[in-house]
Amino acid sequence: MINIDGYAIDEEKRKVLLGKDEIELTTKEYELLLYFVKNKGIAISREQVLSKVWDENYYGSDRVVDDTLRRLRKKMPELNIKTIYGYGYRLD
Repeated sequence: MINIDGYAIDEEKRKVLLGKDEIELTTKEYELLLYFVKNKGIAISREQVLSKVWDENYYGSDRVVDDTLRRLRKKMPELNIKTIYGYGYRLD
């Protein structure tokens, strides 16, 4: 179990809990969350997120990162992911 900002992440079961309530995440939302958690405190560029979460062969827009993160923030409002203008993001 990983505990962060009041959320409990169970990697074996691929579940995210807030108290006893499970938060439903898509596969990419979950992978994005884990990537931020495992790199807590480190500034991460959009390009790094795309290559690690979406795969290096992804040819769509880098805005997919912003859209997925927006949904993640909506589902997990207590999560402290900061936007670094012109670069990327950081989980504090």
